[in-house]
This record gives sequence, C-alpha cells and structure tokens, in this order.
Amino acid sequence: MLRFLEPSVQLIAGKVRCISDLNFFAIHIPIRTANLSIPQLERLMDSAYSSLAEHLLLMHIATRVFSDVSDLAAIDDLNSTESTELFALFTQLMEASGGTVTETQDVAPLKQIVAACESEFRATIQYLKRLTFTKDPVAYNGALCGYIDFLIPLISKLKDLSFTPRGPVFLMLDDADNLPEGMQKIINTWVAMRTGPTVSLKVSTQLRYKTTRTLDGTLIESPHDYSEINIGTIYTSRKEHYFERVSEIVKRRLDIHYPGMNLTPIEFFPVDEKQEREIEIVRQRLRENWEKGEGVGNRASDDVTRYAVPEYMASLAGSSKSSSTFSYAGFRNMVDISGGVVRAFLEPAALMYSEAEALGRFTVERPQIPAAIQDKILKEWSEELVLNEFDKLNREARTSGDSERHETAVKLLNLVNGLGSLFRAALLSRGSERKFFSFTLSGRPSEKLDRVLSLGVEWGYLQRSTIGTKEGLGRNTQYVLNRRLAPYYKLDPSSYAAYLQVTPEDLEVACDDPKRFARSRLEKKLKGKEQSAMQMTLPLGHE
Repeated sequence: MLRFLEPSVQLIAGKVRCISDLNFFAIHIPIRTANLSIPQLERLMDSAYSSLAEHLLLMHIATRVFSDVSDLAAIDDLNSTESTELFALFTQLMEASGGTVTETQDVAPLKQIVAACESEFRATIQYLKRLTFTKDPVAYNGALCGYIDFLIPLISKLKDLSFTPRGPVFLMLDDADNLPEGMQKIINTWVAMRTGPTVSLKVSTQLRYKTTRTLDGTLIESPHDYSEINIGTIYTSRKEHYFERVSEIVKRRLDIHYPGMNLTPIEFFPVDEKQEREIEIVRQRLRENWEKGEGVGNRASDDVTRYAVPEYMASLAGSSKSSSTFSYAGFRNMVDISGGVVRAFLEPAALMYSEAEALGRFTVERPQIPAAIQDKILKEWSEELVLNEFDKLNREARTSGDSERHETAVKLLNLVNGLGSLFRAALLSRGSERKFFSFTLSGRPSEKLDRVLSLGVEWGYLQRSTIGTKEGLGRNTQYVLNRRLAPYYKLDPSSYAAYLQVTPEDLEVACDDPKRFARSRLEKKLKGKEQSAMQMTLPLGHE
C-alpha cells in the first residue's frame, strides 16, 4: 500500500503523466532493513542518546530520500544547476551540524549526497561499536543533524526542483514498531512539530508501537497531532470492497502466471463441491420455511445468510460427531479468514500453491488448488496461531524474566479459548443470533484486564475499534477475534455483523476459567427453551 504511493508506481499506474503533476511526493523508508536497534546506543544517556539516535535516523532517511530523487531525476532529466544548488545546501547544512562533505569530481551531485549520508551512517555505527571495548565515555566528534535544522530545509529545497510536486513530501516510515522505544519517542517529537505542509510523516506499525510520548514526556494525541488509521478495521467494515480488492490482486497474478486462460479466483480456489451441495439443500429449506411464515428475518435471504452454514455445521456436530470434516475451502472463505489483511490471504495461498505443485495436483487444462489442500492448509495455519504463536509469546516473556507479561500471556490464551468456545456454542445453539466474531466491552477494564486486551491486540489475536451504543449515547470499545482462528474453533468466518456485549467482570472470568465464562455467558444469551442448548459440551479448540 505504501509502495503504491511512490512516484514511479503512480506513473506506471497511469495516475499522472509526469511526477510534477502529483499532489504529494512519497518516499518509502523501510525501518526493518536499517538495523537501528543497536545495543551500544542504549549505553548513552538522555540527550546524548537522543542526539545520536536522531542523527542515525536522519542519515537513514536522507539516504533513502536522495537515492529515490537521484533515480527519478534521471527519468526527468534534472538540470545541473538545480542539482548543484541542492548539493551546496546539503554541504552547508552538514557542516553547520559538525560534519564535513568532500566534493568528488565527475560524480552527480545527488549521488554525492547519497554517498555522504551513507558515510555518516557508517561512521556513527562504528563509533557505537567501539563503545563495546571501553567502560569510560568516548568523545563523539562527528556530525549531529536535527529534524528542523537539517531535514526540513533540505526537503523544502527538494520541493522547489523543476520535476518534483509542490505538495508535501510523504516520509513513509514502514514497520516503525521495530525501532527501540527511544527512537519512537524521537519520531513522536517530529510528529508533535506538525510540519505537515512540508513533511508529512506516515508511520506504519504492526500494532506494537511502544509509546506515544515525545522526548520531553509530552503525549501526542489523535486527532490533534496525528490521525490513526487501522487498515483492518476499514476493510472489515466494507466487506465487499475488500473482497473485490483481493479478487483483483489474485486475478492479476493468475493472468500473469497463466496467460490466456482467463482464470478467476473462484475457479482457482474452488469450494468443496459435495459440502456446497449439502449447504444448498439447507438454504432451500430455509427459504421454504420463510415462505411458510416460519422464518426469523425480514427476508428469506436474511435467514439464508444467518443460518445456512450454522445449521449445516450443527448437523455435522450432531450424532455423527463429524464437525472436523467441515471444509473451509473456497476463495470467499479464504478472503473472510484473512480478516481484512491482504498478507493474511497471500500467506496461506502461497502454502497451498507450493503443496499442490509438489503433489502434482495441477492440471494443464484447468489449474486449481484442490479443496482438500486448501482446507488442510487453513486448519494448520489456524492451529499455528493458537499453539505455536502462544508458545513463542510465552517463551519471550519467560526469557525476559517478566513474570507479569508471562501471567498476561497465560490469561490471554484463556480469554481467546473462552471466546472461541462461546462463539462455537452460540453457533450450534438455536438462538436468533448465532454467528459471532466480536464483542463490545461495557465498562472500564481493570489495569490487569487492559494489559491482557492490549497484548491480544499487539499480537494480532484481537482487533480493537469502537462502536456506537445501542442507546445512541456515546461509544463502546469493540474487539474482533482474528478470523484466522475460525478453523481452529470451528466457526463460520463470514460473521461480520453480530456482536456480543460483555462486562469487564465477564472477561475477568474468561481470563481465569474459559469454560465457566463460556457457559455463564451462554446462559445469559439463551432464554426459555433455548436454555437446553447450554448443556452441550463447550469445546476448547478441537472437539
């Protein structure tokens, strides 16, 4: 998504005819590849840390900025006078920051800027590495560049070039949660400066950004200092938009890999045909019941959408005890399970493709991933999130010696198990609402419970947003269970609308005793004759 905003991609996509026509100038700054988590840097204190860490960050950013500008200038044939003036300003700013720049003949000015920034970055890293071999402080004699006195003047000059847009420069800091907390505070300090008309910071994270404090301890707040966008929330609230987006992505890849065959994603990822026929029988029965006046929804299609799959899953879980045979194969199921994250679709799809190819299951006439392989990979992938990822989380907590985090991880596993069990039991019940994948929290959680929920969001088990109250006064916090968990807990991944309302006290019970939580919440949900459904075995994971 970030890469799509880059000028070269915008040109290829036909959004504009030339770079200067753009409303912004986007530069992708990958953080993961920069190796900025340097242990020796943590030995520095307060202002020494912040000054050197900011210099390192700026040298990495400047290298990426001018590397991209140099490549684009070659396309647009930047005149030598403009590039020479830019180099002169860079030299002036670097020298004012305590550095030196040596001009090299017969090398393009923009490439000299890139080389100078790379050299400064390496020199700073070398200084930090040498701290390993001494206990005493070592004087630092290199440059110390700052955001306001170095980067902003350079970017302002960059916007004046003949081929660049006049709009703001987007610095897209990708995977910023990989930075140490001290560097995140530096970025927050830049955000607080509100330099949007010149430099607009776009900071992407995987919900593990450690702080919203600046270097002086001030809290940056939304929407005053920044706007926060959760991509998953956008996609899951616009379900068909996401489905169409993934369809376009897959269709383009199929056209490239299988030219002339005009394969559709639904053909390449087929459903289990036998199961689909059996579900269609259930759909037809629901339509007939509705026409007889025995329906629940306003339209027959409402009953089909709500109850067809739950009725079929309930039949599998009945006397035949064959609920594990339910197949999650099919393109739409895969899209639903990915939960609004394109990467979460592509990862299992790649695993399916590799396995099908290794087993020789593709046919030349009509290549497709067999339903059995799709189902197998999705169930293994779901199980991995519950078992392997929780093991990893526990190991991390134990290794760090953080007993509080370890206790929180254990409670999180209980909470996820409790929710999965409750949602499964509701699916098999005879209630008016049977497909749940989210809950709203009415009331303020305790500090311990908030840590559990925050850890769930951080590790991707839960997605947090807000929803208006049923009374229309204010908003409640809503949590959506990761749909990747659907195969493990045998849930219908297509459930987007219905949500369960719980109290902090309910969740406290779930953190300690997931079975009791699931049973008590089901008792509250079911009334009259429906209460008999609560006697069913509440599964934890596989039945």
